[in-house]
Amino acid sequence: MFRYILKVADNLFAQKKYDLALPEYEKVLKIAPNDAVVKDKISKVKALVADQKKALEDYQKDIISADNYFNAKDWLNAKAAYQLAIDLKPDDSYAKDRLKQTMEFLRSQKATNILYDVAIESAEQLFRAKDYDKARVEYEKASKVLPNDAYAKEKINE
Repeated sequence: MFRYILKVADNLFAQKKYDLALPEYEKVLKIAPNDAVVKDKISKVKALVADQKKALEDYQKDIISADNYFNAKDWLNAKAAYQLAIDLKPDDSYAKDRLKQTMEFLRSQKATNILYDVAIESAEQLFRAKDYDKARVEYEKASKVLPNDAYAKEKINE
């Protein structure tokens, strides 16, 4: 009986199912209370269970933080937080999917910023050349790309 329970505990330990291995090792310890190897295994398993619990708590905090950044459209911080979550749980499909979505938003934002910058630069050149009608068209293009940007609107009014 002793060897069978110990083998079950060792198999669970090898599978990293520490929370299931612990009660099995404790059963073995009841049968052989002076077994130093089993006592050592129990200490290791308790430490590993605590580490797993902490990693899960950290993961959950990272996901909550990442989701909050994502919902606020703070793509850079969302990216960092999802990456931290993936570091803790590399096989987690939720965090990987959200990171992929975040990266798509970042690429889209970068493309939008490039379009805006090109329109502004073109408008600035036309404005400096005193071709105000064409400059206005370019500022309007920039304003359509980033509607909340005040600079293009100010230049249109100017």
